[in-house]
Amino acid sequence: MKIHPFCSNTKRWYNNKGLIVEGEKTNFGYGNDLLGTAAEVSKIIVPSKNAFSKYEQILELTREIIKTYDKKT
Repeated sequence: MKIHPFCSNTKRWYNNKGLIVEGEKTNFGYGNDLLGTAAEVSKIIVPSKNAFSKYEQILELTREIIKTYDKKT
């Protein structure tokens, strides 16, 4: 079984900020330590079905949150 590079290299999260956009039933990161070394993790929870119909709203929200990352100390 091939492990996705995102999951195999948890060092990339070390002391960095991360933003996860996930479906409401995904629960990525719960019950594991994949994001345990991150300085900060924010999540945008999107609908588990037909999320693409909300694409523009999701994209805009994602952009707004990313803008605030550089302003935080």
